Order: sequence, then C-alpha cells, then structure tokens
Amino acid sequence: MTKEKKLSYFKNELNYIKEENLKKFLEVAIENMEDYVFTREASSTGKYHPLSDLGEGGLLRHIKTVFYLGVELLKLEHYQDIFTEHEQDLLLISLLLHDAKKYGDNEERKHTKVELSLLCGNWLASEIFEGIISEEDRQIICDCILAHSGQWNTNKKGEEILPKPIDKRTFFVHLCDYIASRRFLNVDLSVIDDTIKKAVEPKDFVITFGAKHKGETLETIYNKDKEYLFWAVNNMRIEPARTYIRKFMEEKNE
Repeated sequence: MTKEKKLSYFKNELNYIKEENLKKFLEVAIENMEDYVFTREASSTGKYHPLSDLGEGGLLRHIKTVFYLGVELLKLEHYQDIFTEHEQDLLLISLLLHDAKKYGDNEERKHTKVELSLLCGNWLASEIFEGIISEEDRQIICDCILAHSGQWNTNKKGEEILPKPIDKRTFFVHLCDYIASRRFLNVDLSVIDDTIKKAVEPKDFVITFGAKHKGETLETIYNKDKEYLFWAVNNMRIEPARTYIRKFMEEKNE
C-alpha cells in the first residue's frame, strides 16, 4: 500500500493534532505502518473485542474507535484541567499508534501476542523519526503505548513483560483501549468517517471453512440448514465464526 493511501485513511484524525511537528511525526508513523493495519482483524480469536472489530478492516476500526473515545473524553472539563493541549496531542498520537504492531512485523502472523507491543516501542525509537519531535515527547508516546494493555501485561507463562500504567497519561490511553474493546459495544464509525469500511453484519458473515457450508452466509445457512447453526452455537470453536454465529442466533431469538 502506498504512503499516500495510508495517509488518506487517517486524514480526519490528523486534523485533531494541533502542533505541526507532532502532526509530522504522526504522518511519518502512518506512512510506515504495516499494510495489515488496514486489512486485518483486531482480535485473532474473537474473544476480546466486539463484532465491529472482527473481520476485514477490524483492526483499523478498533484503532479509530480508541482514537475517537480519546477525542470525546478530552472534551470534558475534567481532562482539560488535567492535560495541557500539548499533552492532548501526545495522547491522541499514542491512541492512534497503540496497535500499529498488533501482528508484529509479520503480515502472515495468525495470532497476536502481548509482547508485540515492545516492537512498537522499538519502531518509534528508530531513525526514521529522528529530529521530528523531542526525545521527551517520543518517550511519552512510547510509554503510553507500552502500557496500553494495563493489567493484561503478561505472556503465556505468566511473566510480566510490559509495564502497567503508572501516571495520568498512560492510564488515559489504557482506559480508552479498555472501553473500546468491551464486547457489548459495537461501534458504527461510518457515521463520522467516510473512509472506514463498515463491519460485516452477522447475517452476512461468510463461512470460510469446511465442505458443507463453505462460501455461504449465515442467513443462507439459516434458511436451509438451521440445525447446523444450533449445533455450532454449542460446539463451534473457530473464531470469529463462533462469535458471529452466536450473535446471529441471538438476533433470530433462537
């Protein structure tokens, strides 16, 4: 994907950054984002994110949701009293970049890992960002990104590998990400952003595996083989299909 195309996806968000050098920093970051940021899902298992974050473009929708939660919270007097305008710019940049290395440096990686946030910190410390903003500001952004997972900062062995939020800035970024990832929230960003691809409705979700219903939507399967969906609700383990099927059957009152 070209740098120009990547920037076009975030043309609206860039306008929220007031300081020109910070905006330039963000532009360079967007231009050098992994291509998968614009195509992959936000959750590789479907367990920890709402439906709007799943499927094609789910990661981009999640990033934008986190960003706009930050925008709205920063409108409150409470946060305006806490954060200077300069800090607000730094927070918004952190929010937009917090999952820029969600799948690491590997387009084909199937699953995300907590420790991949470390790659984002290393990336933002690389030479392509040299001289654009102060080292202090760059460190603040890195600190916010590294701590954005909050208490979920361990690897599969239970070892703590990422820092927890320790101040008002790191906690704010974590809070925005935490709220945006709640499974009961499904956000329709198309009402404010014409660049975003709307999430797939459960009825239009297509099964991509197996011989029996591969290539068919859940609505099609429901109309000809409802028993399969009843079975899937209790037995399906493949994500995000399981989540979509359960949501679809809830909507059908089944």
